[in-house]
Amino acid sequence: GSAPYPRWAFISPESKSEGVKLSFRNGDDCAFQGQKKPPLTEVFFPCNKDAGAIGTVSAQEVQTCHYVVTVPTKYACEGEAGMSSGSVFIFMVFLFTAIYLGVGVAYNRYRFGLTGWEALPNREFWAELPGLVKDGIAFSRQ
Repeated sequence: GSAPYPRWAFISPESKSEGVKLSFRNGDDCAFQGQKKPPLTEVFFPCNKDAGAIGTVSAQEVQTCHYVVTVPTKYACEGEAGMSSGSVFIFMVFLFTAIYLGVGVAYNRYRFGLTGWEALPNREFWAELPGLVKDGIAFSRQ
């Protein structure tokens, strides 16, 4: 059988220097070629030494139920180092939040025709987040 999602792999198994990719399935089932399954999202991190930490991010629906996000970065290159584990963690939190929002907006726009604020996934949570942070800070000061 196939490996469970999410999964990491090299972009090209023959050449580890090209970078890595993250694949996952999530969301409401969609129908494609007679099958119903969650949409597939692949996030490619190609090696690009000129891109810095993060280059120009692109996202597209390559076919029905299949989304591809490309995040060029120098950190996908072999032998490239320099970030502490804490920096990597913060970077990954922001990166996955951006990917989650970007893919969620694209999905809601193409699947349901939503635009603007309404296309944001879990918009009620994001609207409440500033107040929740403020409450948490006030509580921790007591």
